[in-house]
Amino acid sequence: MKMKAIAALAAVSLVGCAGSGDKPASVERMYVIECGENHVKDLSRWTPGINVGTPHVFGDGSVVIKSTPGHTPGHQSLFVRLPKRGPVLLSGDMVHLAYSWNNRIVPSFNSDIAQSGRSIDAMQEFTLKTGAVLWINHDKEQQASIPKAPAYVE
Repeated sequence: MKMKAIAALAAVSLVGCAGSGDKPASVERMYVIECGENHVKDLSRWTPGINVGTPHVFGDGSVVIKSTPGHTPGHQSLFVRLPKRGPVLLSGDMVHLAYSWNNRIVPSFNSDIAQSGRSIDAMQEFTLKTGAVLWINHDKEQQASIPKAPAYVE
């Protein structure tokens, strides 16, 4: 289960520059890797329940882990502020299809259906507040429109 919890997050590689002086660090680009490829070991910072809702990686809020339990008890999604593309929310397994997101449909196999619904509601409110676009890990149509490594998104 631990590998599944990080599999969605492992499908993304972030490149940033270290901050210096009064200039904060930020994300320069994001590489999206096809789901199921390039598995990495858990580095603890993406372990369910760790660093939830706090600035991650660069410490400037450009990458934030969002708690989205329901699919699994400790499920998390990843919010990334990209310099050109703008903010995106990587769904992980919070929802599987754009249709599910748009119609608040929760799969019956999720560990907690009611909690899944609350996570969807919270992330819909979050995307409205931040202007983030939800990138749904399992939505084939949407994924086809997102560049994959070695290409990247800025």
